[in-house]
Amino acid sequence: MEILNELQKIWISGGVLMWPLLFVAILIYSTAFDLLIFLKEQFIADPFEFEFERMPYISRRTQFLQILVGAAPLIGLLGTVMGMLTTFSGLGSSQGGNSIDLVALGISEALITTETGLLIAIPALFMLMLIDNRQRELSIYFKRSREVVSLNSEKNVSAS
Repeated sequence: MEILNELQKIWISGGVLMWPLLFVAILIYSTAFDLLIFLKEQFIADPFEFEFERMPYISRRTQFLQILVGAAPLIGLLGTVMGMLTTFSGLGSSQGGNSIDLVALGISEALITTETGLLIAIPALFMLMLIDNRQRELSIYFKRSREVVSLNSEKNVSAS
């Protein structure tokens, strides 16, 4: 229960950009897990059908995932800017102890959103790498399948 209270304090200290970061994190990881499961569970009975029907879907989802992974640290950076603006606002209104609280709040907001954006994006980059590797393996498989079919059809034509 103490951990939840601590997480709640951190969440609140992160400011308003914690909600967009949460939304982006949900999109990133739901898309990444969907792609990983999709690529892992595919039984390719007809490689040509898979290549032309399913690979475009995988490519579109991978591009979407790349955009989201790039957006997470940028949202964190925006939180850094907003936190620093709060910090400078606190420094500008130096009225005793209140300014120290505003400075601490701004620095806390800046660091928490930056950290959250990076914590979302870094593991997602590794997942994206796994997806790209699997997609590359499938592309090589499809290329080899086309070559085998081409060689077999050439042999059949020359044998006739």
